[in-house]
Order: sequence, then structure tokens, then C-alpha cells
Amino acid sequence: MHLPSAIQHLYPDADAFRDFIVQDDSDGRGPYIAYWGLDSPQPTDEELQQAWAEYQKTDNPSTKPKSLEQRIVTLEQQNASLLLALTEVQGEKRKNRGGLMSLWSGKK
Repeated sequence: MHLPSAIQHLYPDADAFRDFIVQDDSDGRGPYIAYWGLDSPQPTDEELQQAWAEYQKTDNPSTKPKSLEQRIVTLEQQNASLLLALTEVQGEKRKNRGGLMSLWSGKK
């Protein structure tokens, strides 16, 4: 069972990391709910298993295996986004370094 997906199926408006946290301590016990911040009661294991089964029956694209071509397109899009973010960070870094250097040298 993919615990976060089962929880999201039960509580579609829940926000992971704000409303609940799933954790796996790599101790062989598997993932568990480490934090529950929703007003609703924390679901039982049985409720989570049922939600997971229902989730898998839905026409959910994340449960269907992607073709190699689809995976390549997805990775290319993610790569482009990361490269853009990197370029923006590097530009900010250069701009900030220039400001610090002018302060250090006494130039404005």
C-alpha cells in the first residue's frame, strides 16, 4: 500500500506535511502516520487498506504504468524546469556577489 495515496483518497483536500506526515524509519516496519493534524479521526489500518483498494480501481494515471516515451517526455519537462531554476539561482548569486564586492571595495 502507498500510504500517502490512501490518505489522499480518503481526504482529498488534505495537505501532506501540513495535515499529516508519513514516515518510514527503515527499521523493517514500513511507513506509518507520524503526524496527524486533521480534525477527522486518524484512519484505521482497515480503512487505509480499503481506501488503497478503491484508489487503485480509479482511473488514476499514477497507477497506470507509463510507456518509455511518456517517461522520457516527463523527465525532459522536469529537466527543463530544473535548468531554469538553476539559471535563476545562479543569476541571483552573481547579482548578490557583485553587490557584496562593490561594498567591500568601497564602490557603489
